[in-house]
Amino acid sequence: MKITVVGAGATGRVFAAHLSSVGADVSVLSRHAPRAANGVERADGSGRILADAVHAHAGFAAGSDAALACVPAEAVSDDLLAGLDELRAPIVFMMPLLPESWHRIRERLGARAVAALPGVTGYVRSDGVVRYWLPRSAPTVIDADAGLGELAKLLDASGVHTRLQREVSAANQAVTATFLPLVMALAASGSTHAALANPMLLGEATDATGEAQRLAAELGHPPGWVSLLTKFVGPRMLKLGLGLAERVSPETIDYADAQFARARRGTARWLGAELIRVAEARGFDAAAMRTLHARLIG
Repeated sequence: MKITVVGAGATGRVFAAHLSSVGADVSVLSRHAPRAANGVERADGSGRILADAVHAHAGFAAGSDAALACVPAEAVSDDLLAGLDELRAPIVFMMPLLPESWHRIRERLGARAVAALPGVTGYVRSDGVVRYWLPRSAPTVIDADAGLGELAKLLDASGVHTRLQREVSAANQAVTATFLPLVMALAASGSTHAALANPMLLGEATDATGEAQRLAAELGHPPGWVSLLTKFVGPRMLKLGLGLAERVSPETIDYADAQFARARRGTARWLGAELIRVAEARGFDAAAMRTLHARLIG
């Protein structure tokens, strides 16, 4: 199977490496070659290290059986959509989605745009190596109506637990809405510890998460693991959760800082503005989200 991966961040590099490991013909498109791309490493103790399948290539070429779009939300420009359209293949969006963005994508690409929920959690370490987790409780999910059973089987065979289900775009939007206020809080503070040391910010994040969860319930049905994680939302529970994470898996703090507090500040701004627009258009209170977003954009 010939697969194009668009984006050479942590998620794109993990998918590319896993698919390459089971014989897929993988091309990775990126405007810039990742610095010191030395492979991808499992961070869960399995010891699995895969060769990095990344090469920098800015052009799009037809002939792929499927494409995986693993780019930040703000990178989905008209030019990128035009390039994806040239692939003439199903394009699986392995990225956070919200209603406006998804409508724009589907308007350009039609049914070839396929929603997914990536079950990859990872970050690019300072030396260029990707460290990642594949939680069994949060598999990669691809929309079942797209006819991508072969891709799902390849991912599963490579070690990325994958399943097909319907209405994935709605589930993705619900997950994105639920966790976006916490991402905005991390991006505004610059680090996990700084966020937890700021009572005012924690209060704003807690209130904004409550607003976002009410909106998320209308957008779709998130997976079961979302309910478990949202139990930690709130100043006291977040601090308890941080303490537990530091004892059990200290690297998860490195991940949160690298992926959300630093690398995804632009994404938090972009999606945060959309989340507020969507909430207000549907008659939901978004006062706390507005306060948090204002703090983020300075």
